[in-house]
Amino acid sequence: MGEALIGRRILVVEDEMLIMMQAMNLLKDLGCIPVAAATIASALERLAEASFDAAMLDVNLGGMMSYPIADALIALSVPFVFATGYVDGDSRTGYMTHAVLQKPFRAQQLSEALEGLIAGKPA
Repeated sequence: MGEALIGRRILVVEDEMLIMMQAMNLLKDLGCIPVAAATIASALERLAEASFDAAMLDVNLGGMMSYPIADALIALSVPFVFATGYVDGDSRTGYMTHAVLQKPFRAQQLSEALEGLIAGKPA
């Protein structure tokens, strides 16, 4: 599990600290280089500073939708997966072709989603 992820830079955008820490730890265990951002502004700064192999975006960041980050990732051709605790997929209008990780997720689910993104396949 996760060999394709070794050394990959992954942007993790999440505003819930416990979920962020869990995701960062899982990614480190998979051999990734995770980079954290908790707000739209900080995520956009990270994207301006460095390149990424993939990203995981929380859909709702403190009441604001993460779509500006999704748009920036699309413009940079960086594949991403949304992570959400919401069951209602309609909140992603315009982004329905992007994969979703349902929170809470396990290491295997995160690994498979990111490996699929990096391989150019939908998760």
